Amino acid sequence: MVEPGWRGSAEAWLDAAYEIFIESGVDAVRIVPLSKKLKLSRTSFYWFFEDREALLIALLERWRAKNTGNLVKQCECYAESITEAIFNVFDCWLDSSLFDSKFEFAVRSWLPPYARRMRSASRH
Repeated sequence: MVEPGWRGSAEAWLDAAYEIFIESGVDAVRIVPLSKKLKLSRTSFYWFFEDREALLIALLERWRAKNTGNLVKQCECYAESITEAIFNVFDCWLDSSLFDSKFEFAVRSWLPPYARRMRSASRH
C-alpha cells in the first residue's frame, strides 16, 4: 500500500521505467503509465526527473553501470592464462547479476534509431 503524500523515489520511478522498457520498449516508457504502475500522481515524477528525456538518460546510465561496467571489470580481473581471462568475461553471460541480457537487447534495439534522430536534430 502506498502511503498518502508519498512521492516515491527516483529509484522507484527508474525501476518501473526499467520494467516497462524491458517488456514493451522505449516508446512505452511514458510518465502517465509509470505513475499508474506506481500508483502515484504524475506530478510526483517531476520531483526526481526534469522530464522523460532525463529518465531515459538515467536508464542509459543504469545500463552502462551494470552491463558495460561489469564487462570492463571482468576484463580487468586477474587471470593466470588467456583461457582464464576469457572465462572471466564469459561470466558476464552466465551470471545475470553481472550482465542483464534483456536490458542489453532493449538498449541495443533502441539506441541506433535514437542516435540517428539526435544527429539529425543537431544538424538542423
